[in-house]
Amino acid sequence: MMTKQSSGDTTLTLPSDTEILITRTFDAPRDLVFKAFTDPVLLPNWWGPRGYETLVDKLDVRPGGVWRFVQLAPDGSEHPFNGVFKEVVPPERLVFTFEYEPYPGHIHTETVLLEERDGKTHLTDRLLFENVEDRDGMIKAGMESGMRDSMDRLSEVVLQGPRDLVITRTFDAPLEMVWKAWTDPEQVMRWWGPKDYTSPMCKIDLREGGQYLFAMRAPDWQGGMEHYTSGIYQKIVPMEVLEFTQIISDKDGNPIDPTQMGIPPGVPEVVRTVVTFESKGDQTEITVSEYNWTGGQMYWYSLRGMSESLDKLAESLMNQ
Repeated sequence: MMTKQSSGDTTLTLPSDTEILITRTFDAPRDLVFKAFTDPVLLPNWWGPRGYETLVDKLDVRPGGVWRFVQLAPDGSEHPFNGVFKEVVPPERLVFTFEYEPYPGHIHTETVLLEERDGKTHLTDRLLFENVEDRDGMIKAGMESGMRDSMDRLSEVVLQGPRDLVITRTFDAPLEMVWKAWTDPEQVMRWWGPKDYTSPMCKIDLREGGQYLFAMRAPDWQGGMEHYTSGIYQKIVPMEVLEFTQIISDKDGNPIDPTQMGIPPGVPEVVRTVVTFESKGDQTEITVSEYNWTGGQMYWYSLRGMSESLDKLAESLMNQ
């Protein structure tokens, strides 16, 4: 039995009654594609159909290690999946089981192979089912469209070219309160940094040409290291716009090489950042734009870090 369907660069075939074979070539190095499959920060950005959110509950990438993801559908329903890793050979091979929890016992095995070809990565994903009914049942459940979405989204995650990081968020707080949260050092220290990080210090010279220095401290279980971000305010329109630069710095605000802090390559030397503020009645909408990031893992780490910081900001505003 042989059926073939393609979507963009993704191809799906049915080589036997109990198999589905997916292939795709990504314009990215193999190490990065492998990391996208095994890193809890990168994986939620591509796993599953567009419009769904994926939460990583467990991801123990070793033979015998367990994984468990929960997808949140646009209608609010939850879809949990789990499995066990059988083989892990970085950066070329992953073998694991796959089970949709609402239908326990219907388990298939996936073998993901990654081959580097002239700087690109060719992926082969073979799904082996226990019987033809299980395979056809997955296809009828909409697996094909979800798979194509996932492969397209994975291609976006591993994209290497320059891109902008943009997040828009609406807060249940008036404009004046949100503006102060970005410009008052005591307020910034309540929310700056990803989840589980704290901000022990903040200095702000709020004028065009003035400098700021923000600190964030990793949790003890990550070593408790302090990281510093500094920059210059380039444009200030009260209650409307904050434009500033961002650099990785030491505790005195002097630029340092990000790799000295153990940060992977991909962080621009200077990140131009624009935050806009707009009143929406009793709410405030802000948009944070960071320009000229290099694609790859650091882009997604930064996107997650800013998103988690804004989650903390929302919580801080609610508690005032």
